[in-house]
Amino acid sequence: MAAEPHRDAYRILQVVPVAHPDVIRASYYALARIYHPDGEEADADLMSDINWAYDQVRDRARREVYDRARAALHQSLAHISTPVGPGPTEGWRHVTQPPPGDGPSDTAGPFTRARPTAPGDSKRIDFGRYAGWSIRDLVHQDPTYLRWLSRHSSGVRFRAEILQYLPAEQEETPTRTPVR
Repeated sequence: MAAEPHRDAYRILQVVPVAHPDVIRASYYALARIYHPDGEEADADLMSDINWAYDQVRDRARREVYDRARAALHQSLAHISTPVGPGPTEGWRHVTQPPPGDGPSDTAGPFTRARPTAPGDSKRIDFGRYAGWSIRDLVHQDPTYLRWLSRHSSGVRFRAEILQYLPAEQEETPTRTPVR
C-alpha cells in the first residue's frame, strides 16, 4: 500500500490530510454519489480513483501506513533537483532573492494605480484597499474614504495632510421637533 507519486488520496477525495475520518467518509460518499456509473455524472475512471483513494485512508491503520509512505515519497521528491531546460548545467549560478529593505517598497504591487511620489511629497497609505496610494491621489479618487480615515484611529498619522487637501465638513446638527 505505497503512495503513488501521481495519485494523492487526499486530493482525489478533496480533503486535507488532517481531515477527521468522518469528513473523509462523507467526502467519499458524496463523490461516489456523483461519479458512480449510476450517478449524476458517471465517470468510471474517476470512480476507480475515488475507490482507490478511500481504500488507502478508510481506517486508522491503513491511513497511518499511507501517510508514512506519502511522507517518505514527498521527502524523497524534495531532494531531487533536476534543472529545467536543455543543456549542461555548467555556468549556471544560484540566484538568491535580495534581502528585504528597511522601509516600504517603492511600489505597492503589480496592480497599483497610484503614481510614484517624490520624497517629501504626499504620504502613502500602507494598509487596506488603498495600500500604496498617496493622500493626494485619494482626494480625487475617493474623498469619502479619506474623510472616514481622518476620523478613524488608523488614520491619525494622516489626519493633518488629509485636512490640508479636503475642506472641513460642516457638521450637521439634527433638528428636533418639539414633542407634544
